[in-house]
Amino acid sequence: MSIKFLYDRQKIAITYGEQKISYADVIKYVNFYSDFLDIEKGDRSALMMENRPESIFS
Repeated sequence: MSIKFLYDRQKIAITYGEQKISYADVIKYVNFYSDFLDIEKGDRSALMMENRPESIFS
């Protein structure tokens, strides 16, 4: 996804119902959740949630 992000940041990465999320938004949300949860590269974590776009960001 990172390579695609470099070329076309506004292209749709995820469609969930009526919601459309761009590659730029995915990166923004990933950074937000990792900062909020204090998760750094190489850290291990577990996630249990329903099938929603937020599971990708987390």
